Order: sequence, then structure tokens, then C-alpha cells
Amino acid sequence: MGIKNLKCLITKYAPGAVNERYLSVYENKVIAIDLSIYLYRFIYKNGEPLELLTKQIMRLLKNRITPLYVFDGKPPKEKSDVLDERNERKKKLVSKQSQIKYLIEKKQKEIEIEVKDKVIEDEVKVIEDEVKVIEDEVKDIEKEILSEIKGELQTIIDDKDIIEELMVMNLDELKEELEKVDKGIIIINSKIISDCKKLFKYMGVPYLVANGEAETLCAKLSKRGLVHGCLSEDTDILANGSRFFIRNFNVNNNKIIEYDLQKVLKGFGLSYEQFLDVCILCGCDYTSTIKNIGIEKALKFVKEYGNIEGVIGYVNSENKKNEEKNKDSRYIVPKEFNYKKARELFLTMVDTEDYDQIRKSIKLSVPQFDSLLIFLEDIAEVNVKNDIKRNLKKFHNIIESSKQMTLDSFYN
Repeated sequence: MGIKNLKCLITKYAPGAVNERYLSVYENKVIAIDLSIYLYRFIYKNGEPLELLTKQIMRLLKNRITPLYVFDGKPPKEKSDVLDERNERKKKLVSKQSQIKYLIEKKQKEIEIEVKDKVIEDEVKVIEDEVKVIEDEVKDIEKEILSEIKGELQTIIDDKDIIEELMVMNLDELKEELEKVDKGIIIINSKIISDCKKLFKYMGVPYLVANGEAETLCAKLSKRGLVHGCLSEDTDILANGSRFFIRNFNVNNNKIIEYDLQKVLKGFGLSYEQFLDVCILCGCDYTSTIKNIGIEKALKFVKEYGNIEGVIGYVNSENKKNEEKNKDSRYIVPKEFNYKKARELFLTMVDTEDYDQIRKSIKLSVPQFDSLLIFLEDIAEVNVKNDIKRNLKKFHNIIESSKQMTLDSFYN
């Protein structure tokens, strides 16, 4: 989900921290990539992620960037509520998908009947004495179809609002709605994960599987200086402490948007720990929020009261005053507002990663061209495969030689 509305807050109070850049500024650098974000985006856009993932890799290599892809591991249990909500939304979408498919089938039958009705109407003009009988029959058929649709839909899901909304749609609108619902039911299964690993292996690109969430490991790699920054669309990257958050990547051009954490902190006038408290108050995946404290007040209150403990102290004081005046509490701190645990997950979660081993693994390996082209045979367009044939090995060689030159100049 990311930190709710954090980008808006940064744009307003730390505009200098946000810059449009070209990928070429990251030449000879390693960029960690939160893979799941892009798998969802690529599937949503293309229905199949590997072709766009291949284009992303080639785009990065062309700019002499070493990509380091990071797979998600097991999420912390504190995120279970968020994951449960997402699963519940998917279940509702699957139910809605069934309704729409059923309605499309019924609407198509209705159209067939309408065509037959038109033929009947033409005949009626010749046989006027049968008009009344035929009209009555048509009305009976329509009522029967409508009754059948409503009855069978009700057995699929007891949701009158959705049923009524879908019932008034025509066939084209139903097909459009089905497309939207299909895109909302995106599941990253084990085959997709396995195919991604094969792709990275064949293209000679390094990857890691995090012990926890990919975004957390990406940020830790940045903080330790093992990567320059993190490519993602999720603002949790900043809350996790990545030095640079790189977003708005497009496989067809070299422009991106970069967020500089140090400039964000300077613009906000906060320490990193205070910034993290602002993020938790804005809304994160690990806990609820204080009612009626939005992003503006989150920043204002942390600057005034120092941290979340100070904010809660102020809130309790205000609520007590309101209670004495028989007024409703303006701010409500829910029981499930476990900000300390959220803070711990961002700051001091037990780190089980082997960074020495990770450091050794962050390098390009020799591409396996034959295996790669066979693997992409039915997936990628001809121009993508031609690009690989012409340039993949060259990009590898350029990046590796540039690294060696950097090392030579350092030691000399």
C-alpha cells in the first residue's frame, strides 16, 4: 500500500527532494528493485509479465545500471490484517466476475431474442391480426429472462446493490466492467516466480529472495551502501530508510522520478525517527491510525510534540478537556493503534540477512543466450528478441569493464 499520501506531503513541504532524472545518472551503479510491484503492474498492463520485465532489464542495462531484483519472503504477522483485507477484496471481485460473466451470457441471449423479435415484428406488419399475440409472447419471454437472471444472480451473491448496478448495464458496459474486474484479480503464483528466476538466470542478472518483505531488504541494502537506491512505486521504501527512492519507471523511456530521503528530512525539519512517526500516523501496513489526524496534522503534531508519544499525550489532554465540556472527542486513538510495533518493524526488526554473501552475489553473470531465446520464444516480440541478440552481451561487457576501470583507478 505504501504510506498514505506521503508523496503529496513531500511535494508540498520538501519539493527540492523530488527530481525528474534520466537513468543515465545511475551509470555504474547498482539499483535494487522491489520485484512484486512491477509484476503486478506488468500483468495489469500486458496480461503477462515476462516480456515487459525483459524490456525493463534491457532498459537498465543500456544505461549501464546493474539491476538487483528482490523477491518477497514471508511478511510479518503484523501485516496480516492488511493481507486479509486484500484477500477479502479479491474474493468479492471473483464473485463479481462470476456475476458479470453470467450476465454477459444472458445479455447475448437477449440480443438473439431481440433479433428474432425484429423478424417477428416485420412479419406482424403483414399479419396484423397476430400482433397482439406476438407482443404478449415477447413480454412474457422478457419477464422470464429477467426473473431467471435475478434468481440465479441471487444464488451467486446476496448483494443487491451490485446486482442492480450490473442489471442496468448493456453488453458493452458489462464487457468493460469484466475487464476491470479481471485486472483487479491479479495473483502472483509459483509459476510466475519460477519463470522470473529463470529469466534472471538466462539474462545474467542477479536476484535475491528476502527473508521478509522485499521493500525492507531493498532499503537496508541502500542504507548499507550495497546499492545506490531502490526502484519501486511504494513509498514504504522511504519509511524503511532508503537513501534514494526511484519511481515512475517506464520501459519505453529513460525518465524517472527520484526522491532523496536526506532532502525530505531537511524539508520537513525532522530526524529520520520523527519522519518515521509521521509515516505511521499517515497510515502504513502495520497498524491503524488515530482518527482525524491526516497527513498535514501528522507532520504538524510531530514537529510540535516530538514523536507519537507526545502526540498521544496532546490528544489525551484535548479529549479530557472536551469531556469536561460534554463535547465529543475530536481525536480517537484506537486500541489496535500499535505504533510501537510498527516503529520496531521499520527500525529494529531482527535482521537475518547475510550481507557478506549478498555483497558477493551482486554482479552480472554470463548470459545464456540459447536458453534465453528458447524461453522467450512464445512470450516476447521479435524486436525484443532482436534487441537481446544485438545488445545483451555488449551491455554486460560495458558494465563489467566500467566497474574494472573504477576499481583500477581506486587502487592506483
